[in-house]
Parts: sequence; structure tokens; C-alpha cells
Amino acid sequence: MRPADTGLFAINGKLPLTDATRGWLPDAFVTRLNLVLPREHAVLFVAPYLNGTTPDPQLPDHVFWASIAPRHRFGPELEQARSPEQLHRLVERRLVGWHPDLRRLVAESPPALTGSLPITTGRPFTLGSRGQAPLTLLGDAVHPMTPLQGLGGNTALRDASLLCRRLVDVQQGQSGLSEALQSYERELVDDGFRAQQVSLRVAQLSVAGGLVARTGFRVLAQVARLVPSVRERVFPLDSPP
Repeated sequence: MRPADTGLFAINGKLPLTDATRGWLPDAFVTRLNLVLPREHAVLFVAPYLNGTTPDPQLPDHVFWASIAPRHRFGPELEQARSPEQLHRLVERRLVGWHPDLRRLVAESPPALTGSLPITTGRPFTLGSRGQAPLTLLGDAVHPMTPLQGLGGNTALRDASLLCRRLVDVQQGQSGLSEALQSYERELVDDGFRAQQVSLRVAQLSVAGGLVARTGFRVLAQVARLVPSVRERVFPLDSPP
């Protein structure tokens, strides 16, 4: 199944972490994931990628950033951009008037490391008959989703944990393999597609509305971060297994 276009677009870059850049970067940029919400229709994602925390241990330490907005908000310049350098200049123009640290983060990122991509999501579907083959799926192979909330990785870990438990049931003689995989896939579909829809909702809220609506979303996100019961209601599944 082809992913569905959400209408959102991202331009991203990387600032290498060196002694010089660590000297001026705010602690928040190098210690946690950040979502910066301006007044209208955009979000700037900022997160550190440190040695030992990425799939590629050889990848140099860096701060990753992504400017995300509805595609039309980037203006006609987006369609005319043909190089990483042009994309980089487009983001710099979008950040005029922002906090100096955010502007410097982008300005000092090597333009050649700038990239872009549309934000897509999967769509719920019905799994067909699985037959007798001892094969199944997990993670993005079933429920790809938008990246802003980090639910894709968390949900893949949930899938793996659930599949492991069902295979242990088989090893202990509590169920047959086909029965165990069917049980796994039922839960996989329910939880995975629910996470997919939650992730899409957060992506849409992060770029929607004017000043009042976005201020409300910012306050709600802060309360959810501090109060677990609120977080579970507003952002369910927002934790690893």
C-alpha cells in the first residue's frame, strides 16, 4: 500500500557537534527532543543525535533540525529549489525574526547537508487471510506514520514485544504457531493503526491554526508532559513498551 500524503513538507539539516558549537548551543538542543511552535502554521523539530544512540555508530554527533509546514506555506520558492543550498536559504528566510539561537542553529549547519521530504502516513487496512506460512510483519511494514511524535519507533518496539510473548507461548506449548500469529496480528492492527491516527493528529495540530489555537496546543502539550494522566488521554501510546 502506498503511503498517503499529509500535505506537510519538511526541510531538514544537521549541525555537527564540535567544541565550538557545543559552546553556544542551548542545553535543550543537545539533551532532548524539541518542538518549536511559532505563531502560525509551522513547527521546527530539533533533536540531538549522539554516538551510540543512532543506528549508525559511525555517524558523527550532530543536532538534527527540520522545518515542517503545509507545503504551500513554503511558497513558490520550494518548487524552484533545485539544490541543498537553495533549500537551506529558504529555511533561513523563514526564520527571520525568530530567536537568535534557532537562526544560528540553521545558519551554521552546512548547506550541503540540507535535505527535504514530504511527510506521509500509512492508512488503516484489513489484513487478509494469512494462510499457513509462518510469516508476519511489524513496525513500519504495517503501520508507517508521521515522525513528529516518535510513535513509529515506540510502536515497532511494542510489536516486537508482543510478538516475542506470543512466540514464547508457542515454545511453552500454550498455543500453536498459527494461532499465536493470528492473535499477534489482531493486536498489531488495533494498536498500530490507533498509534498511526494519533501520530497524524499531532502532526496536523502542530502546524494548524493561528496564535490563539497554537497557544492552547502549546499549553496542553506542556501540561501533558508534566501530568501522566493528561498525557495518556491526549497523547496515548506515547511511551515505549
